[in-house]
Amino acid sequence: MNFREKRAESQQVEDKYLDVLEHAKNVAKTNDVMVARLGYREVVTHYGCTYKNDGYRVMEEMAERVPGVTYK
Repeated sequence: MNFREKRAESQQVEDKYLDVLEHAKNVAKTNDVMVARLGYREVVTHYGCTYKNDGYRVMEEMAERVPGVTYK
């Protein structure tokens, strides 16, 4: 996955995206499903967001940049 298609991001941000995606993969495996649904708090926890708006921004950005991720 290339997270830098739209604009340059730091390695730290890319690592955080991957942490969230890894968590989603584990949730799907645990629940024996193909699709994992993560709540806002889960994304914030695994991304390490400080402010409330950061979590929503991260979810929107991931939906925009990462294939297979949707944000509702």
